[in-house]
Amino acid sequence: MLAAMLAASTPVMASTRDAAPSRQSVDPSGVAFEVAASGHIIVPARINGHPVHLVIDTGAGATVIDRNAAEALDMRPSAGDGGSAIGAGGKNLAIQRSGGNTLRLAGTENDDLDLRIMDLAHVVEALSTPGRAIAGVIGFDWLDRHGVVIDYATRTLHVMR
Repeated sequence: MLAAMLAASTPVMASTRDAAPSRQSVDPSGVAFEVAASGHIIVPARINGHPVHLVIDTGAGATVIDRNAAEALDMRPSAGDGGSAIGAGGKNLAIQRSGGNTLRLAGTENDDLDLRIMDLAHVVEALSTPGRAIAGVIGFDWLDRHGVVIDYATRTLHVMR
């Protein structure tokens, strides 16, 4: 669990099923994933139109993007919305919300999506390889909302809703 998120001063998750609209737009049969040498699942995605690689983290409460990647992905922190989180990187980690983002992954496109921004340098450093920089983690909020099934036999991530 790379970034298991528990908000200390601000709520990290809202109701995942009432979040921004989703529409099928890429490949509804799913997306192939890579298994890193560490055993972590890496998927290709697009954030605000930019190609990225993200880690599937079933222990993370929220989808979180690394602070250093956020600016290049045209993500803007919401004003006055700071807080702290607890995760594998420690506790009392500074976290910010960024609204109005688009995430395209595994045949879905979520518009006007709230994502979180925090320092994930430990994740980026551990899992990035030449030509494949890690931008963040996909957490429970997105996985639950889409009823994700991880098919290890075919190395495919499927969305069921």
